[in-house]
Amino acid sequence: AEYRAEMAVGEKIKQAALAKFEQEMTTLSPSSEPVVIAEGKELFAKLCAPCHRPDGGGLVGPNLCDDYWIHGPDFKDNLRII
Repeated sequence: AEYRAEMAVGEKIKQAALAKFEQEMTTLSPSSEPVVIAEGKELFAKLCAPCHRPDGGGLVGPNLCDDYWIHGPDFKDNLRII
């Protein structure tokens, strides 16, 4: 019973955080700071390139460089998926 109660509290916190993020997401834009871009490149190389290739051209995962976006072409669409 204690576990279920704690899980319910955690779920409420999670849903509130997701709702806040969804609202703020539409006002976000990609960073132009070199340090942030370098960190993003490193993360992409580690976590994304195995499926999307280092150049983003697609492998197991879809091509990220063409005009055919499965989940939408906007920055907010990318944030939602990631």
